[in-house]
Amino acid sequence: MSASFSASLVIVVANQAEVLDVYLSEFYDVIPEWLSLFVLDNGSLEDQQRELVTVMGKFPRIKVVSVTRNRGLGFAVLVGLKECTGHSIAWMTLNPAVSLAEVIRLITDHLNENPDGITQPFLRKNPFKWLTTITLSVIQSILFRRLLWDTGVPLMILPKSLFLSWKNPPHTPAISIFAHQSAKALGLTIRRTNIELRKSVTFGDYWSEGPWEFTKLVSASLDLWRESRWRKRKLRAEV
Repeated sequence: MSASFSASLVIVVANQAEVLDVYLSEFYDVIPEWLSLFVLDNGSLEDQQRELVTVMGKFPRIKVVSVTRNRGLGFAVLVGLKECTGHSIAWMTLNPAVSLAEVIRLITDHLNENPDGITQPFLRKNPFKWLTTITLSVIQSILFRRLLWDTGVPLMILPKSLFLSWKNPPHTPAISIFAHQSAKALGLTIRRTNIELRKSVTFGDYWSEGPWEFTKLVSASLDLWRESRWRKRKLRAEV
């Protein structure tokens, strides 16, 4: 197998030891040899940390990386990506509605079809989710003065070289918008594809959390926009 056909995946969790146990038990056997898998514990409570240690003892191929205090999704993602090896790296937040087998399919397609670009799947399908997607995309496009469509999904596949080029990435959920923008700035191919959500799951769906999740994504977009403006002013002052 060529070195280019290798990847790492970071799954970010927080106080989800029981959910993770069920999720990995179902899909652990389908993890291919070329994929390195990391679980990033993003500041779970002490009892959940202990439970996570017990759970992960069942899955020796998977490495656990811990952040003692939750400092934002972006911070957790960056800590996890630093551990990654391989040509391509990916991150996702734990969501049982998206099977690990489906994520592996997406990574495989990425390595075969777009290894030097990024892959962002479409996820929202019901009317409220589409309303969220359209509204958030309009807000982001106005703020950044460029077309941004459904960039806030918490699943991203990219070449490790892109990650290594980042300077001062955000520590918020806007990390996915930042990745999208950095890929666009370098002229990388941005591949959008559908992802199959499981019709029946026993745990909550990240993309079904309604107005609260929408508010967090808007807030993260505003934070990144303000940070971008600050950087531009700083650069002008230094010239």
